[in-house]
Amino acid sequence: MINGSRRIRYTNAEGDHLPYSDVIAMVWWLPFLFAWIIGETFKRLPFEKLHTLVYPLQTIGVIGVVAGVITMFVYFNRSHVPTQLDGGIGKMTNSDVKTAKRILKQVANKSVLVDRLGVGVKTSNHTGYLIPFVRVEIDGDSGFVDIENLGANLKRLLSEDMLAMMSGLFAGKTAKFSAVRSHVLPGKNWVRFEIEDVRTSHRYLFKGDYAAFVSPDMHSLRLADDLVVNMRREAHMAVIGRSGTGKSQLLAFMAGLAEAQGWETVRFHSLKSDGLVQLYNGSSTSEGIIDDLENWVTVMRERQKAITDRFGTATGVDYADMDDMKDVMIIVDEMGWLNDSVSGTDKASKELKARLDSALGILAKGARSVGLHLVLSAQYGSNEALKVGYRQQLNARIIMGNSSALERQFLFQGYEVDDSEHLGLGEGLALFNYSGPKWTEPRKFQAPWISEGE
Repeated sequence: MINGSRRIRYTNAEGDHLPYSDVIAMVWWLPFLFAWIIGETFKRLPFEKLHTLVYPLQTIGVIGVVAGVITMFVYFNRSHVPTQLDGGIGKMTNSDVKTAKRILKQVANKSVLVDRLGVGVKTSNHTGYLIPFVRVEIDGDSGFVDIENLGANLKRLLSEDMLAMMSGLFAGKTAKFSAVRSHVLPGKNWVRFEIEDVRTSHRYLFKGDYAAFVSPDMHSLRLADDLVVNMRREAHMAVIGRSGTGKSQLLAFMAGLAEAQGWETVRFHSLKSDGLVQLYNGSSTSEGIIDDLENWVTVMRERQKAITDRFGTATGVDYADMDDMKDVMIIVDEMGWLNDSVSGTDKASKELKARLDSALGILAKGARSVGLHLVLSAQYGSNEALKVGYRQQLNARIIMGNSSALERQFLFQGYEVDDSEHLGLGEGLALFNYSGPKWTEPRKFQAPWISEGE
């Protein structure tokens, strides 16, 4: 972590006032310098007795000056040593340290903190300001800037325009960063501004060959160069997106990648009968989709029994510990349409609805440990599309394209998501619980771009 660790008190009339520790670090060695000067003076005087003191005085002086220079160098650079602190990213690479220093220089100065951001606090005698500490930590294309909460500046730090003002500070080699969210850290001593690289694209360009995207871990799917989705832990996924947002391309890429990685089965269901339904042996009727989901419930129970027969009541084992048990992807597209198709009041519709909710509920809650992965897709994020009975088990969540505040609240419950950035084709927001710390909060996601004709 890079710290702007010296709190500077300054007055408008008298300029900067350094803390006593800084003053001591700057002047403690000066008597040794004077000793060297005295020695040089004695050497030039015509008194033999004084000449005997020249060498000791010069030696003491040189040692003191060298020690003083080393002390100042170490002292005034102590805040530039990356360290691992609670709540931080950890030790940074040399490149990240350089970036953090640039950001610290852009943020941690009087003109920015007082004049531009307005987070300095007036002193009690109203002659100047108390400047908050600033610390920065970078991990590749993301990181954070922490600004000290001095009490009187908290409201200003959390104001609506602060994210935009923070983002406006980054220029030159740090211009790619933008402040995307802020919150008060535990203890309430700091306000953290999370920053991300919003300019560099991490999107894959897919030209028909999955070989370049196959993950060494067959249970994980590489969806971008900064995102490898650990499906063994995520288990199930929700994908929301209107027509034309790139949702179908994402589903097609995931299905093909799972097949290329040797997954046992990929199934694609949709009431909108298309090539993917035919390619992956799916169904385009409500009855057919529900029948297949119930079949996977049977498979789930068979797999559970096989694992129990082999490992007994041992904990911490799952399908990956079985030599003959591989992942299965079950994609159900147009969930809103499917639920609507069985929402009639007649007996047959009620029976189909009960069967659908039951099958999805059972698979969502019990299929993770046996390698059956649901990918449920809909055009709108709502209770009508994704029922409460299984929505909470969908750990991986993606919204493609621009979405409403209600949809973001529905899918990313408990998170405040910035909607100021326009999202283009194939772009969206994503959250993954077990695919790296970067993705544990909703952030911009770029789906693989499938070239024309593929």
